[in-house]
This record gives sequence, structure tokens and C-alpha cells, in this order.
Amino acid sequence: MQCWTGKTRKKLKTAMAMMSDRDNAACDVAAEFGVSLSTLYAYVDVKGNPRARANELLAKHRTKRDTTSQA
Repeated sequence: MQCWTGKTRKKLKTAMAMMSDRDNAACDVAAEFGVSLSTLYAYVDVKGNPRARANELLAKHRTKRDTTSQA
């Protein structure tokens, strides 16, 4: 299975929103993004909150974008 590739920040935020909706099953969210269930849970908890890995990834992308926009 792939990890979060491509438009990572957007995909991760969408997955977090989907996980916060109790009508969505985690296995369906994982399938939607082409990641394993364990990968999904490594980044997002059952309530849709980011885990440490997600925070690192979001901060990394935020820093890159902030640096690019200041140039």
C-alpha cells in the first residue's frame, strides 16, 4: 500500500474530516485514499484527530509552502 502521496496535506485533512464523521468506517476511509488501515491509524485517530506523524507531515508541508511564498 502507498503512504500519503501527491497532494498530501489535502488528502490527510480530508481523511481526518472523514474519520471524525461516525458514519464513515475506517476501512472505507483507508480504501478511499489507497492506504492500509494501519497506515490510516498511524496518522489519524478514531475521532479524526491527527497523531504525531500527521502533525509532523502537516508542519513539514506548511513550512515548505511558507518558505516558497516568502521568496
